[in-house]
Amino acid sequence: MSRLYRILFSAGLLLGLLCLPSPITRFASVIFAALCVYAAVMQLLLRLTQHANRIIRRIASTLYAFGIAAASMIVVTFAAVQLLLLRSAHTDPEAERAQYLLVLGAGIREDRPSNTLRTRLEAARDCALRNPSSTIIVCGGQGDDEDYPEALVMKNWLVEHGVPAERIRMEDRSTNTIENIAFAKEILDRTAPAGYTTAVVSNGFHLFRARHLMAQAGLDPVAVSAPSPWHLRPVFCLREYCSLVILAATNRW
Repeated sequence: MSRLYRILFSAGLLLGLLCLPSPITRFASVIFAALCVYAAVMQLLLRLTQHANRIIRRIASTLYAFGIAAASMIVVTFAAVQLLLLRSAHTDPEAERAQYLLVLGAGIREDRPSNTLRTRLEAARDCALRNPSSTIIVCGGQGDDEDYPEALVMKNWLVEHGVPAERIRMEDRSTNTIENIAFAKEILDRTAPAGYTTAVVSNGFHLFRARHLMAQAGLDPVAVSAPSPWHLRPVFCLREYCSLVILAATNRW
């Protein structure tokens, strides 16, 4: 068991360092740092259960058992969430008839969309071209490390790739997925007070949460699935797990 914790510590340290340089994966460094701390603490507790005095051994044994239980719960819930993400990573047929397509932001690089965001824009463009009566709402404000609002970069990309500017509306105030959808709904309520149909456009790993948030906001929980860069899927799935845990913990699920 001691060897297992040494392996976990080394793996967490290596993966954390690999994720650190890129803004897209940097958040995962915190998760892997937590894994290092967990492995170090469990290694210490394991030693105390074997070599300390009776009282310390009893306390260490209790904490060690709690650590095992907590890790088991995380592994089980993580596996369950990944199954939900996999089952939700599809396009709904109703999306082809939606009047409004909400494209969720995903980061930019200078004045160009990131690879992840570009796949969302490509999926939205293809869907919009198949449905000439639809309108695209691009969602995303300007982050601290961004030179432009994401929505502006998204609109420019769509126009460059064949979507008329008059078919695009911008939501450029949001900073997260919840705000993407909430602020887009404000635009929709002003634009089409008599009613409208919607579809959300995002990567497959994101659609379980996106559909839920759409339904919470009173919008159609219909989605268009964009492919995800294969080398980033593990990190994105980890982020989705953390996001869902936070939603549940803050009673926003």
